[in-house]
Amino acid sequence: MSLRNAPPSAHVSSFGTSTDRVIGLGYVGLPPAIALARHYRLVGYDLSERRVASLRAGHDRTHEVADADVAATTCRFESTAKAMADSDA
Repeated sequence: MSLRNAPPSAHVSSFGTSTDRVIGLGYVGLPPAIALARHYRLVGYDLSERRVASLRAGHDRTHEVADADVAATTCRFESTAKAMADSDA
């Protein structure tokens, strides 16, 4: 079964049950991370420490998300695998 034909519950069956994660905070990953963080506990992960520092400071250099929305999000931005692994602790 493809996700296109799956019932809605198959898309997010475990979403919201713990801290959820978005991997990659570039122009593709950041907009859904910001949107999902409005409803779920979310950690956003990116390999670039510089990118994460910029997002923590409330700035999106790709301009896909308004800086005001980045600054106001509850999404926790991380750049280390350990932070991702410990995000439910």
